[in-house]
Parts: sequence; C-alpha cells; structure tokens
Amino acid sequence: MLCEGRVKRVTKIRKNDILVGTGVLLLIFLAMLIRYVNVSNYLFLIILRSLIYIGLFSAWCLSIRKRIIQTQVRHYLTVISALMIVWLLFRTVKFCISRGDVARHLWYLYYIPMLFIPLFSLFVANSLGKPENFKLPGWMRFLYIPTALLFLLVITNDLHQFVFSFPSGVFSDENYVYELGYYLVIAWEFICAACAICIILAKCRIPYSKTYLCLPLVPFIILLLYCFAYVKKIYWVRMLAGDLALAVSNSKLIAELSDEQ
Repeated sequence: MLCEGRVKRVTKIRKNDILVGTGVLLLIFLAMLIRYVNVSNYLFLIILRSLIYIGLFSAWCLSIRKRIIQTQVRHYLTVISALMIVWLLFRTVKFCISRGDVARHLWYLYYIPMLFIPLFSLFVANSLGKPENFKLPGWMRFLYIPTALLFLLVITNDLHQFVFSFPSGVFSDENYVYELGYYLVIAWEFICAACAICIILAKCRIPYSKTYLCLPLVPFIILLLYCFAYVKKIYWVRMLAGDLALAVSNSKLIAELSDEQ
C-alpha cells in the first residue's frame, strides 16, 4: 500500500509537470503567432505578446526561488530570469516609441542581458552539483571585467562606431553595418555559452558509464545555431524568428522544461 501511494504521488507530479509544460509551450506558440498578425491595432498586440512572455518568465523566476536549494544556482538563475524580463521591457518600450535617439539607446541596452546572461549561465554551470553553501572561485569574478568593458563599448558606440557603423550618416537601428567590436561581443558571448554547455555536458554523464544525458543541451545547441544564422542575416531565419530577445529567452524556458521532463 505504501509503495502504491508513492507511485500515485509520483504519477500525479509527472502529470502536473506535463500539463505545465504543455501550457507553457502553447503560450509560446500563441505569442509566436501574434508576431505574424497584421492588423491596424498592432501596438496592442506587441504589448500583449510581451506580457505573455513577461508572465512566463516571472512564473519561472518564482518557481526557481521555490525549487532550487543550491544558493549560487538559485541566485544566478533568478538574475538570468530578471535579465530576460528587463530585455523584454527594453524591447517593448523601443517598439512603442517613435524611432530616434531613445530607441537607438534602448537597442544598445539590449546588450546588458545579451552579455550577462551567458556569463551567469557559466556561473550556474560551475555551481551545479555542488554543496548548498558552495561559493564560486574568486578568479571567476574577473570575468565581469571583459563583460562590462564590452557593454561599455556598445553603449558608447555613437562616439566611435566601433560596434555598429551607419553608412547613410543617420544613426538608426534600421540601417547599420557590423564592425569589429560587434564580433568581439559575439565571440565573448559564444565563449561563455560554449564553456557553460561543456561543463553541463560533463556533469550530465551517468556515473560509472560513458552515457551522457544530452536532452537538456539540445535547446542550447539550437540557440547557438540560431545566433549564427541571425548574425549572418539569413533571410528565412530573420523572417521566421527575427526577434533575438525572445529566441534566447524561449531557449531558456524550453531548456528548463527538458530538464524537468
């Protein structure tokens, strides 16, 4: 009887996980469909779409606070979810105002989450499987320096155009060319993300075997391929998934769902 009770509880938990996961995927699908709706009240749909994602990431943040015991993992995952919400807020405000200096600087501010989410993902990867009171090695704090310097390079782009240049002479996020600084930023993001993936893969190995649990890595690998296609401005990728902020954020949610399943 005791075993049957435990089996029923486990089965109920699994069913709840499946229901929650299905609900999240349906909301993501709905938000993606809204992107392709062409109606006069387009601003309302932009706000609605953003609210769907902000609600999902807020719920994820709250669940992290409840579920994660390891202090460092809980802390950095909370910060990552907060950065995704901030990224969406920047993006929403940018689309709600007329184009100009404010919109361009909101575009530059995207690089706060774009640079720090991969860094904090690396911190999370290093903290996985550690004791509850584990602290990251002191040398890892130095990784903040290149991240902060690269963001400073982006936010001051109007002064030097080392990240984005504007051939037309008009400073706009509609007509620009990538410069060397942009590729430095992307390279740093890739290094942090790749290191995090490698560490997670090493920790996904089943003890006393050569088998790895690779399913949680699939969303991250797809994300890296997407980012490469986005930088290369591949037309069909931009058409189907042209919103980098939401693509990155969705990968985090899907990775979380794959971990639970």
